[in-house]
Amino acid sequence: MVIILRNARVHLSNNRNPLESRFFNTPVSRAFLERRGRNVAFVMELRANVQPQVEVREAGNGYRFVVASFAAGNFVEQPAVTAPATAPANSGGALPSNMQELDNERPPALRRR
Repeated sequence: MVIILRNARVHLSNNRNPLESRFFNTPVSRAFLERRGRNVAFVMELRANVQPQVEVREAGNGYRFVVASFAAGNFVEQPAVTAPATAPANSGGALPSNMQELDNERPPALRRR
């Protein structure tokens, strides 16, 4: 979905960075702004076939907000629930061997100069 903002500018370069929302329960997986001549395109990559309610709100000092609202829903698949890893009964509470190997993968300590 693309919303064109006519005769608009993106004043801060940081506002051109994409908004990654794929891990949240929203129909928008990614959103970003891109310049198109004198206009700015607000691009929303959707993961569901939904239509937002779009409105413009006055913010004062000549600024306006464009608000896109979506109906509630379930848009993200829930991860499979797995049983927690347990140590074997005769291990005496020691970490499983693969956990000890993971512990050895810690990054080196911060060196001060």
